[in-house]
Order: sequence, then structure tokens, then C-alpha cells
Amino acid sequence: MVEISSDSFKKYINISSTYQEQADDMYQFNRDKNRGASWVFQNLPGTINRRIHLDDILEHCCAKGADDIFISSNLKVMARVAGRNIQITDRKISVSELENIIQIITKDPASINVFTRGENLWGAYAINEEEHGSKRLRYAIEGTVDGYDISFRQLMDKPVKLSDLGLEQDVWSKIRTLNDGFVIVSGATGSGKSTLITSMLRELAEDNDGNHNILTFEEPVEIRFDKLNFNTSRVKQSEIPFNLKTFDIAVKGAMRRSPTIIFVGEINDFATLKASLAAAQTGHLVFATVHAKSVRNIFSRMLYLCPNDLRSSYLNDLIESTHVLVNQKLLKIKNELKRIPSREYCLFNDKFRKSLSEVGDNIHKVSQNIGDHIDHSKSTHKDCILNLKRKGIYVYDDVE
Repeated sequence: MVEISSDSFKKYINISSTYQEQADDMYQFNRDKNRGASWVFQNLPGTINRRIHLDDILEHCCAKGADDIFISSNLKVMARVAGRNIQITDRKISVSELENIIQIITKDPASINVFTRGENLWGAYAINEEEHGSKRLRYAIEGTVDGYDISFRQLMDKPVKLSDLGLEQDVWSKIRTLNDGFVIVSGATGSGKSTLITSMLRELAEDNDGNHNILTFEEPVEIRFDKLNFNTSRVKQSEIPFNLKTFDIAVKGAMRRSPTIIFVGEINDFATLKASLAAAQTGHLVFATVHAKSVRNIFSRMLYLCPNDLRSSYLNDLIESTHVLVNQKLLKIKNELKRIPSREYCLFNDKFRKSLSEVGDNIHKVSQNIGDHIDHSKSTHKDCILNLKRKGIYVYDDVE
């Protein structure tokens, strides 16, 4: 495992918060006797029924460094900051107010009807630009037994610079030389997978010798590239299902657009896996995310998507096509309102591929070999946490 500098960790000590200075200030307030009042939104109207009411609440939460914002029937508004829930309003929000908010978000009075059919709503919402500037948030709305539940997540207007993420140098040294194959990043929802990948894409696009045609397919587009200018590369983003219906349709169509790099927001079904693997095998560098709890579980998670009779051949194809596996977690720093990324990773070379191929189609042995490899390379989460401790950073360790 290659260590990275303390400065890199300090720059990106809270991967999940766009407004770290405010979060630091709020943490100090949180330790004060009157800490509750510092978080409460003081201008809540008697009834939320206008767009400016919703925008003011969301702007207040964003300014406090909220990662997620929850507005629910018969509950107070709550913000989640660095993994901690904090109440934002001093009164509960009524069902009728939730219905007003849903109509404000969707701009459709009939949108409430989808919940009677057991469906949900999701998409992107822009806080009023004239009043607050162009902040974008992702929203998801579902029906509940007592009304509705809305969750918002703040979206970045451009990727973080890779130098601010503290990415291990040997990982980046490997990725920056690749022309094809798979780079797969795994982790739980909200662990910073897209943040990490889009930062790598930005770094590749900013290379004047890059000459990349980068296509991204995301659900939704969380981090935009359109505020950045590149000399020799271009990045075009499409949102599933609004611009393109499914991931597999998007990847298949990309083959006719001469991409050098493709970012698949999530491999979550066999059709997407099949299309992504085909792209990785035909001269394209494919970045993708999967939901797996560790590096050693990534392949087994992907093979779970395959029909039983195809798993053996797909395992062989994954071994031959994969260059880098990464798993990322966000760990809480002790006594601080901050989180920091912990990563484990596996770098493939010909010798390691051969050792995996020799165990045949036994996915359990392949997973075990990957685990043994990262243990030997000292590139596990436990190694990362030990590295943090040497730098004086102590975290709540939820790593198995």
C-alpha cells in the first residue's frame, strides 16, 4: 500500500460535504449549550405553500453542510451531516404541506396520483436561481402510511479535483496508463463512488495529451462537467431514463459514438453487465460502480446478475478485462463532525490474472485469492485505517 500525504487527507477530510467550513462552525455550535438553536431554520412560514418557502429551507440545510435533507409527513425537517441526523425545524410538517411541496418539485398538480398506484417519484430539483444561485439536488419521493417521505441530496456543480481526494498513488499510476478494460468501484449508497470516478475522469480530461471522448451514463447525473473547459478532451453526460431508457441501451449506443472512456453509473442487471463487458473488451476504458461491501465480493456480486449457465465464462472475461477493483467507505472521525474515505483496492497484472484463472470457475476461490492478494499488498481497509492513525486521524472503525 502506497501512503499518501497528510495534506491530501486534510483537503478531503469530508468527502460527503460541499460546505466543510460551515460544517466545522456548526460542530462548534453543536458543543455549545445552545447548540440546538443554531441549526433551526428561523423563517419557517405557518404553511409551506410556495416555492420560495421550500427553497429557503433547502438553502439553509445546504449552507450547514447537509449531505441529505429529509422532509416527511408529521415529522420535523431533518438534515444529515457527516452521518449524524440534526433537526432543522421546530415544528412538524403536515401532510397537506408535503402535497404542496411535491407539486412545487414536480410542477404537476396531478403528480400526487402516482402514490395511489404504489409508484414513486425521483429526479433533480434546482433551487431558485434568482434567489439563491444554481444549487441542484437529487430528490426521491415515496408514499408512507401517514403521507409522504421526501429525501434530497445536494449535487456538485463540478467534480472535485483528484488531488483533493487523497487517492492512493499506486492506484492512480495504474489507471492513468490504461486504454481499455474495467475499473470497478464498489461501496454503499452515499460512499462517494461517483465523486471518486468523476474526479478521475476530470483528471484524465484535463491532460492536454489525453484527447479523450468521455461518455457518462448516470441515474441521475450527480456531478456536472459543463462548467469545466478542456483543451483536447470532451465529456458528454446522459441521464437514465430521461435521455436514454436503460444503461444497456446507453452503452450499446455509445459504441457508435467513438468513445475512449465510458462511465456506467451502476451495473445492476445482466444486460448492463453484458454491454459494459463487451465495451471493455473492444478497446474502451470502462469505469463502473457496483454495490458490493468489499473488493473480494465485487466479482461474486457481478456474477450474481448472470444466468447460471453463463457464470463461468463471464468470470473468465471479468478476470481478463479488469485492471482495478476499489471499495470505498466513509468513516466518522472521532470527536469531529467529519468523515473521511477509507479505501481498499486490488491492482491486476498478468501474473495475478493467471493465478485467478488457474482456480477455474470457482468464484469462492477467486474471491479468496483476491482477499489474500490485498492482504499481502497491504491495501485493505484495515491498512488504510492504520495509515490514518499514523497521521493522527482516529475514526470509528466499522470495517469487518
